[in-house]
Amino acid sequence: MDERVFVAGEITYRQVPPGVYQIPLSLLGSLRIGQLLPHSSVDIIELPPPPPDYEFSLSVTNGGDEADDRYLNIFGTASFSGSQENRRIKMARIRRAYLPLVERGELPEAFVLPATKTKPDIGDGASFTIDLAGCPEAIIRDQIQPILQFFRRINVTDRRVFVCHATEDKPSARRIAAYVRQTGVDVWLDEWEIKVGDSIVEKINSGISSATHLLLLLSATSVQKSWVRRELSSALMRQLSGNSVRVLPVLLDACEVPTLLSDIRYADLRNHDDAAYEQIVHAIFDA
Repeated sequence: MDERVFVAGEITYRQVPPGVYQIPLSLLGSLRIGQLLPHSSVDIIELPPPPPDYEFSLSVTNGGDEADDRYLNIFGTASFSGSQENRRIKMARIRRAYLPLVERGELPEAFVLPATKTKPDIGDGASFTIDLAGCPEAIIRDQIQPILQFFRRINVTDRRVFVCHATEDKPSARRIAAYVRQTGVDVWLDEWEIKVGDSIVEKINSGISSATHLLLLLSATSVQKSWVRRELSSALMRQLSGNSVRVLPVLLDACEVPTLLSDIRYADLRNHDDAAYEQIVHAIFDA
């Protein structure tokens, strides 16, 4: 057999550098990690395409001798390049992609890849190692699903969030909007968007019509405001007509939740619980 080719069942791998093979994701089939040649790695190619300035890599390794199943591993990495100015937003995009998967136990904790000393604008990102020691029968395709999901979450369509609130709840609106924006989301908050001389009605209508999510801050004050009810009704009409907007209620204090929202779960921020802030972010990206 050509030493540059490794055949396992009906699958053929081609060797690139010595000891490293490549196979398209679509051809993995039911290959088991224990079928890999000793002291070799398989790079899985044709992964989900990354966003601009990002790179994805996924490889499977059998680092032991024949019949030694102690060194079976899967490695997945999402890295990015670009200026240091954009690093925070890009890293936030990666974090919001993997944190829910880690919390659900689908991925191990990530380790962050620091920028190289010679090229400070290259090499940031997150990487995962899935240890399959003692599991030679593990099917590679099944084991890499969490990492593929991580890649797809990075690629998720951009979210635009409109924050609907009463003036009296402005401090809470600022805190929530700032928290969501630091994850890389485009957030519409009136005081950030409406400038002197702008038409308030036109700006609000434009913000709502372009939003993918309406963050509705519920308080004893806001539920009494007629314009809050109008913005909610407008968003719900878009949601019902399938025009890609999702209403996310956030409870700020004890109040009567509008009937239109009676069957929608809300995030409870009455105690300023950090977990509730995370619930809001997860709701924005998990939909």
